[in-house]
Amino acid sequence: MLLIIKNKLDTNPNLENYKEILLIDDGIYNILNSNFNENNININILKNDLDSRGIILSTEQQNVITLMNYEQFVELTVNYYPIYFI
Repeated sequence: MLLIIKNKLDTNPNLENYKEILLIDDGIYNILNSNFNENNININILKNDLDSRGIILSTEQQNVITLMNYEQFVELTVNYYPIYFI
């Protein structure tokens, strides 16, 4: 299952059931929470959204996060069912 996170969350969501997450729009701010990427899940970020918010990933984050363009974003959503948004 794919989870797309579009907004900054006040708490960490339960990510156990998801294989991939995609952070877009203000959902990118969630990566600043160090506990957010401790799950064994593929984390993807829409690169344009990351750049437009001026967030720079640490070296550790760069090793575990995939930056995606719009074409890759569409391909990811086509390959997953169901898709959940929060």
